[in-house]
Amino acid sequence: MPLRNAIIKYLELRREFGENKVYLPKGLPELSIPKIIEKARDCSICRRHGTGRILKGIGKVNSALMIIAETPEKEDHENNKIFSGKQGDLLYKMIDAMKIPLTDIYLTYTIKCYSEEKPTKEDIDFCTPILEEEIKAISPGFLLLLGDIPAKALLKIDATMGSLRNVMHEYENKPVQATYSLLNLLNVPRLKKSAWEDLQKVMSWYVSEK
Repeated sequence: MPLRNAIIKYLELRREFGENKVYLPKGLPELSIPKIIEKARDCSICRRHGTGRILKGIGKVNSALMIIAETPEKEDHENNKIFSGKQGDLLYKMIDAMKIPLTDIYLTYTIKCYSEEKPTKEDIDFCTPILEEEIKAISPGFLLLLGDIPAKALLKIDATMGSLRNVMHEYENKPVQATYSLLNLLNVPRLKKSAWEDLQKVMSWYVSEK
């Protein structure tokens, strides 16, 4: 049953990138992705299904930088747009400080649906394949991971952010920088100094690639 829900989310992601049909084995008809999703909307496997909304990323294919945060805010859910709350305000200030054009950045969350509850390991495990497909589809040059959730989902390393951020990692041959989550930066302002050091590493990479 979890596989069924994962397939639904995968199909929604492919539709987001312009695909409209699924090609089945010879002898079976082509199916419209919107119709498949419509029929599967009543799926109640995922504990977050009640939100009725999957919050998709913002940006373009082949963006230089892909920024992956932890989980949507209430404002994101209400506005049906990611990074539309206080965390989003902070993120856009960080992007302005890096002086990297938004046209070169793709923004997304690890967890795709809003919930008032803190994400569990099961939530992360469920959403990780969708995130991996998203990265594959976008094909960014560099990944910036904001928080423990995307770091654990992609790097598979059980370590504190204090140690993770001091190493330049790799994911599918792409350089990866991890730093503190937007929520941590809002709640513990003193961490912003360390986060700025991490953003400077991203800036150096971006300049070197131009």
